[in-house]
Amino acid sequence: MEKFGSIEQFKNVIQSVRRHSDKFEIPIPTMKFIGTVKIHGTNAGIVVDKNQNVIFQSRERELNIGSDNAGFCAWGITQKNLFLADSEIINDDFPGFEKIAFFGEWCGPGVQKGVAVSQLPEKIFVIFNITLIDSDGNRKELNPTEIGLYAPRLDNKIFTVYDFPTWEIDIDFNAPQLIQNDLVDITLQVENECPVGKHFGITGVGEGVVFWNPETNLKFKVKGEKHSNSKVNNIKKIAAVDIERMNSINEFVDTVMTENRMNQGLTKLGEMGLDIDIKNTGAFIQWCVKDCLKEEAEVIVHSNFNVKELSGKLSAKAKSFWFANINKF
Repeated sequence: MEKFGSIEQFKNVIQSVRRHSDKFEIPIPTMKFIGTVKIHGTNAGIVVDKNQNVIFQSRERELNIGSDNAGFCAWGITQKNLFLADSEIINDDFPGFEKIAFFGEWCGPGVQKGVAVSQLPEKIFVIFNITLIDSDGNRKELNPTEIGLYAPRLDNKIFTVYDFPTWEIDIDFNAPQLIQNDLVDITLQVENECPVGKHFGITGVGEGVVFWNPETNLKFKVKGEKHSNSKVNNIKKIAAVDIERMNSINEFVDTVMTENRMNQGLTKLGEMGLDIDIKNTGAFIQWCVKDCLKEEAEVIVHSNFNVKELSGKLSAKAKSFWFANINKF
């Protein structure tokens, strides 16, 4: 079988982005994420190989009539030809792959309880991912536009997550906290009234939202409190006073960590007998931060900034400048 990987928490994605920037010595980015409704059903998949074999599966195992999962295999067998025909189209446009996996959520009456989609008149299959796998196990995930174009359709039975409301957000991973309130607001909207249920004229609770950056394949989920397994993992709202404080710090950093100051930092490396070389990254950042803290000490004290937090943001800006410009010298 072909497994669909687990979806991380927001905090894990933040760590992953920052580790990647450190490893490849590139600036911490701002990235666009697409949010789709996280449907409370059971994970299901249909895998078609190049020999026209079809496998039905849950998240953890292959399914058959004698060992099914909420009737998904029994239903899938009746739609086998639809997925075979769709796979031929995909293979024509994306040659060289051995398998095509259609991952989705099988939801409706008898699958889960307490949500709007459990009140649907019958079960539906909502596709959220189409993955192509080659003979070496390498994977290509179709992007949202491609999923909308290539996913098989069946009236009132097969959908994609992009048939329902979606959201777009830009996350600056230098200050990811600033997007938290937007994430909470979107998630509460879904929890209070599931957009998928609403599509079918049903009012009820939704589970949450999955956010995905197709370029990097980074994904994270945000659940409402009614469906979160741990309140520790919930994304909390940030008070207005804290947002104002973070904005003040960011504005201060932009004001004092200027291009002129960072260019001066490059000059100082020469004065210290150091080349503009990757091995001297730490020395450059350290000088820039120390210079800001020294020159702006009075403002920092007056504004009651946390020096540790401020130093981290000053370092991030100096680092971005360094890696954006180091190859120019």
